[in-house]
Amino acid sequence: MRGILIFITLVILISCKAQQVAITNVEWKLVKMGDTDLSTVGQPVTLTLDEPNKKISGFAGCNRFFGGYQSTEATLSFTGIGSTKMFCQDRMPIEDAYFQSLSSVQAYKIEGNKLYLLLEDKVMLEFSKEGK
Repeated sequence: MRGILIFITLVILISCKAQQVAITNVEWKLVKMGDTDLSTVGQPVTLTLDEPNKKISGFAGCNRFFGGYQSTEATLSFTGIGSTKMFCQDRMPIEDAYFQSLSSVQAYKIEGNKLYLLLEDKVMLEFSKEGK
């Protein structure tokens, strides 16, 4: 009986671990920034965290960007964010707000296939694997 309980516990722990979504090496699509819904933006704003190199990259609405990140199991912060320098008059407000939000991120949480970037308990940015 004890062996069966240990086996069931192991199966549950393994299945929970398998269901966790990795935040790295995935292209996340921004669906919400603060209270603003961005799920229908033509070319989505994206974020990719490269695990072995601790680098970020993506598309910010007008320009490609890059930088670094530091993380633990719950904390996340971005450093040295830079971008290309094209000017897109109608997209610059989104891009500027996105970079400002990224620079203030302190933590993250995962729920299903959603990634939430947080400042304290406030959701700054919401991403999805599907962009929905």
